[in-house]
Amino acid sequence: MCLRKRSSGTFVFKGQFGNRDVAVKRMHSEVAREKAIIKEIEILKNCDSHENIVRYFATKVVQNFVLIVLELCDMTLAEWIITKPIYITPLEVLRQVTVGLEWLHEHSIVQGSEARKYFDSWEN
Repeated sequence: MCLRKRSSGTFVFKGQFGNRDVAVKRMHSEVAREKAIIKEIEILKNCDSHENIVRYFATKVVQNFVLIVLELCDMTLAEWIITKPIYITPLEVLRQVTVGLEWLHEHSIVQGSEARKYFDSWEN
């Protein structure tokens, strides 16, 4: 079952890994994207200990595709916010974002200039 399709040709399917339901991210393994794919896999492996990041289970190359096996989430963050509304102050949102960003910096996952690009994209 296809859960999501990205414009880049990346698909996310629901699958099985052992006896657990998982998300399987399928990407074309083009040479031009190889470095980005390897970086994504390394980031997922390094983030595995963080409670707010999906668990990474495995990677497999099949024909022209890279398959990344991840924890299956019941819903997206946006869906969760809509279906389970809770009151949270703007200050608490800022605190949680800051703690998350600090963790990413400590683990050399996001540098200051990269973080700025993400925040700039939110403003548009």
